[in-house]
Amino acid sequence: MITFKSVDTNPESADSRMLWEWRNDETTRKMSRTTDVIPWENHKAWYAKAATDPNKAIFIAFSEDQAACMIRFDFINQGDMEININMNPAMRGKGLGKPVLAAACAYGFKTLALNRIYAEIKPENTPSVKIFEGVGFKFLGKREDLNTYELKRGELR
Repeated sequence: MITFKSVDTNPESADSRMLWEWRNDETTRKMSRTTDVIPWENHKAWYAKAATDPNKAIFIAFSEDQAACMIRFDFINQGDMEININMNPAMRGKGLGKPVLAAACAYGFKTLALNRIYAEIKPENTPSVKIFEGVGFKFLGKREDLNTYELKRGELR
């Protein structure tokens, strides 16, 4: 069973440090828009704003009481948000990507009252492409070097 917890908003919190460590994982960096290592002080400044921003929703997904994935929704316009996910490196390869993403999207549609969820994925990130398409995201095209996808309310598989 997948459960969610809102992040602790304190930039010095264990949640902040955990997300910073996950973000600086080599594989995560390769598949991110920004591939540089993020210094702790930079992360804390970002986290202090992001964790309290009313146009963002940041959660940690848990599987069997173990932190599995960070989910962040970023506001685009009324009823539309972009989803960003970052799997705990220790939880990769355990088959959690699709159930976590599906549960996060269901949460977005129900609790955040979304109509559409967007995603941008590097084309070479084959595991993410398969997971997003597997829950019903449809390819829209390319924007810069990223594939863009959308999932509309009622299309979640």
